[in-house]
Amino acid sequence: MPVVSRLRQGFTLVEVLVAVFITVVALGALVSEAMVTLRRLQDSARESLAARLVRGRAERIRAAPCAASGGIDSSGGVDATWSATTDGQTVRLTQIVHYPTAFGDHIETYQTLGACR
Repeated sequence: MPVVSRLRQGFTLVEVLVAVFITVVALGALVSEAMVTLRRLQDSARESLAARLVRGRAERIRAAPCAASGGIDSSGGVDATWSATTDGQTVRLTQIVHYPTAFGDHIETYQTLGACR
């Protein structure tokens, strides 16, 4: 009796389904990580903008004559409420920065003390 060898040509349906399933799971994980990274980049951009607002207001207060003042700076979804008080020799700048993040609202308070000009 001759032995008939069967040559394999192509993949079975089960092999194709397993490969598709693994590919879908891997792509899902990559998309999920990409979304987390994007949210963190957006949060980082807002944090950087908040720091620039705080630094800019501090520089403007230092360059101005000593006087009590206050206001709100707002840019790109970042709000900074500030107040400057003075005793005639020093000026105290208090800034409260508020901006949304992927994990909820973020609020920080900054205080700067400088000599009057």
